[in-house]
Amino acid sequence: MSSPEPSYRVDFPTLFVAVDWIEAHCVIPDGFSRGQRFVLSGWQAWDTLNHYRVKPSATRGQLAPAFYFRRSQTVRPQKTGKGPFTAAIICLEGVGPALFDGWARGGEVYDCRDFGCGCGFVYAYEPGEAMGIPWPTPLIQITATSNEQTDNIYDALRPMIQLGPLADLIPKTGEEFIRLPGAGRIDTVTSSAKSRLGARVTFVPQDETGIWTESAGMVRVAETQRRGLAGMGGRAWETTNAWDPAELSVAQRTFESSAKDIFRDFPQAPSSLSFANKAERRKILRYVYAGSPWVDLDAIEAEAAELMERDPQQAERFFGNRLVQGLGAWLPDNLWESTCST
Repeated sequence: MSSPEPSYRVDFPTLFVAVDWIEAHCVIPDGFSRGQRFVLSGWQAWDTLNHYRVKPSATRGQLAPAFYFRRSQTVRPQKTGKGPFTAAIICLEGVGPALFDGWARGGEVYDCRDFGCGCGFVYAYEPGEAMGIPWPTPLIQITATSNEQTDNIYDALRPMIQLGPLADLIPKTGEEFIRLPGAGRIDTVTSSAKSRLGARVTFVPQDETGIWTESAGMVRVAETQRRGLAGMGGRAWETTNAWDPAELSVAQRTFESSAKDIFRDFPQAPSSLSFANKAERRKILRYVYAGSPWVDLDAIEAEAAELMERDPQQAERFFGNRLVQGLGAWLPDNLWESTCST
């Protein structure tokens, strides 16, 4: 089996400033480390650097077309930290250097004071490096199937702002929405909030798209939001657990799309390992939870073992990060390889 710790190699232009900005401004929202600096783990930094990967041909003033990927998809098992990670990206899209601002010639810096933040953060660009700038009017919709689902992100976002350097820049984090500088705002949206669809948006985090189905009305939501993003030069980011391939969810449609401008992060342990076998299941868990050091695999194993007794397919999807349906049929041969060649 290949190593569960991937070798992340960044040999492409990207907004490196985005990673440094997140770690300088965002804090851990809960737990024993509440209020301490939020440091991106390996997979979180990798996904961030890919989402903000810049085309070599990009020119200053371009919005979404400056980036290599039009949108992103992160498929990770439960408890890997998708909610706090998404909250950190929202902070970046709200008041951080999320847009391409040209190529550095040498000597340029990103200074927070230029954008109303007095935290003292200064980032020095290397010659030829992609530079970043905040959105002038960021309009963000945190979207999920229910209010409870949007709370997974929103409840991490509020203390991430309130307990750290962003509190001065974003002084009010309300129960319903958050006002941002420049007349921007962060809203939560569900399938029941049809009136908000079609609104101008610059960033849309779409949570648990593995359960976004036609019957739930969420395929239309996703398509409508993407049209709105296209008009504003914005982008979307899906985060989800593995889905049931029988449901043809938004996540499945994204994964199976032939589009080359979608970044996909979906770690898969070798299919030869059986989730029903305890020893092999442990190998699978070590593989898919690599890069999430806060996860206690003993606790995950206990939950997975109990769920295996009544719903083994669900256990394998939620904890093994695998695509299984019905009696456990796998996705068609070679679909993973052909889809994720990028």
